[in-house]
Amino acid sequence: MPPELIFHLDRIEQNARQVVQTCRQASVSVCGVTKVTRGFPPVAAAMIRGGVQGIADARLINLARLRRGVALAIPLLLLRSSTPAEAEETVKWADISIQSSLDTLVALSGAALQRGRKHKVLLAVENGDLREGVMPEGVSALAKAVETLPGLYLEGLSTNYACLSGVLPTAENGRMFVEIARQVERTIGRKLDTVELHASVIEVENKPSVPFGLLGRNAFGQDMLPQADHFIDRGLRPRAILALGRIDIELDDLFPLEAGIEIVGASSDHLVVDLGGAKRSIRVGDRLEFAAGYHSILRASVSPYVQKQFRPKDYLSSQAPTIT
Repeated sequence: MPPELIFHLDRIEQNARQVVQTCRQASVSVCGVTKVTRGFPPVAAAMIRGGVQGIADARLINLARLRRGVALAIPLLLLRSSTPAEAEETVKWADISIQSSLDTLVALSGAALQRGRKHKVLLAVENGDLREGVMPEGVSALAKAVETLPGLYLEGLSTNYACLSGVLPTAENGRMFVEIARQVERTIGRKLDTVELHASVIEVENKPSVPFGLLGRNAFGQDMLPQADHFIDRGLRPRAILALGRIDIELDDLFPLEAGIEIVGASSDHLVVDLGGAKRSIRVGDRLEFAAGYHSILRASVSPYVQKQFRPKDYLSSQAPTIT
């Protein structure tokens, strides 16, 4: 009898389900990666039944096997960048691909137009591990170029950690990645963030930029007197108070999506932002939107005071896949 490699599909489905449920608590979507199995359709089907929201592979030949072998209602993602010569096959087999070369993007645009479809692109950003990715200073220009290419849609950004050099994800490089995404959004005039936090404005007033009165400890036991020199006198500034606080978010891991809005500080239930550079008139009742890093997503996910929304609402309503 020849050697056998046995895939326990029920266990793969259960493992996928546990990962999906854990990640869902942090508003993170999961793609199942099939490259270790050469894109075997039964393995992909098991992960789909476990709730993954996409299937990813680094080889086009594996995506082709999946496309032919499973009736898919979820997208296929190409994990490795294409060459211009592979543009037609990329558009044929992948719904989304990770790219970092303008030449390849131009070729993908042409291939997508020939097929009468939009191909979604994630721009790879170099964030320290030194594998694929555009250096941070070049991302906005490349994103702007993608926006001009018919047949392509800039779905978002991607990066990798601990793949080549062992660089681990941290709060610092996570914030760097979010800031790059914000720069791209300002360049192209629309949002990319996969997770957003929305909060209501409950007060708008012009207030001094420096506290007045005797300084002591704040509600968190921090002695504010040694920090007095950190307050910069910018005169009267328009400020908004939002119905969101440290119970719900990590202050250093939250980033306003609107240009000209700056976070000033927060207490347990109140977030204070400076509106001095805002491009629109903000009033009580308006909703402000923020990009949230890992720690803010974690807190917001477990906070009973933050409602959780999943969009599009019918994303997970498709039928289970069939194997052919």
